[in-house]
Amino acid sequence: MITGIILVVLALLVLIIATYTDFKTGEIPDWLSCGFIISALGIRVLHSIIYSAWLYTLYGIMGFAAMYVFGILIYYSRQWGGGDAKIAMGLGAAFATPPFAYFGNFPYLLALTANIFIAGGIYGMLWSIYVFIRRFKKAIKAVKEEVISRMGIYIFGIALVVTALIIALFSSGLTAIMMFYASIVIFAYFLLFMFIKGAEKAGMYEKVPVSKLTEGDWAAEEIKHKEKIICSKKDCGLTLEQIAALKKAKVKTVLVKRGIKFLLAILAGTVITLIYGNMIIFALF
Repeated sequence: MITGIILVVLALLVLIIATYTDFKTGEIPDWLSCGFIISALGIRVLHSIIYSAWLYTLYGIMGFAAMYVFGILIYYSRQWGGGDAKIAMGLGAAFATPPFAYFGNFPYLLALTANIFIAGGIYGMLWSIYVFIRRFKKAIKAVKEEVISRMGIYIFGIALVVTALIIALFSSGLTAIMMFYASIVIFAYFLLFMFIKGAEKAGMYEKVPVSKLTEGDWAAEEIKHKEKIICSKKDCGLTLEQIAALKKAKVKTVLVKRGIKFLLAILAGTVITLIYGNMIIFALF
């Protein structure tokens, strides 16, 4: 119990500080994220030595490994930054086992991950609404460009909705109900996708002077110098070498994609898990 309390206090302190620095500077210091991982595993090792319970440390290593794989996948898919992924690894080490009594059938770390994404989804929607309203004209223009550039996908979506509605009209009972709801879900998905892409293009891209670039910034364009590519939008964050090369090539600005400050969602998902456990089961029952 005492070890669980120490891990909870450690995790919350790290998450609060990381969220603050993420909003303040756009970065999460390596000393904070890496220190979190080392501290969480260190606390587990001390617990194992005192109580001769080495499975406790093994579970921590397994939790770290699971979140390491998860973090790498989500980082290279450009959904999270490197700092977010490292914090998730620390959470894996800290909460591979429940810190308190936990009565859910869902594995605790899996419940934590699910809650983080639930919080992230709500946070992402609220952020998108805020950006869309704040930059309405630019967002509407971005939506039009999005529809034109992906016309085939949206036509396919409309075809799916119409097909589902036709099946619903010529069916009865459960099939009709399922097809009707399917048409609503498909329509809502494509509408939401279009809305989010519009907000993203209106509020997530900005021209940044090379002097203000930081390691890990996502370039949203390809920049060449003497036929040699310095950076590309396929890169997973600018390196210090690339920033130095941009300065040497006398590039003035770079179009950068700014991701959502996801640490707030990670903090919210963690707090939800500590209070309620599995939020999905809690909502259902």
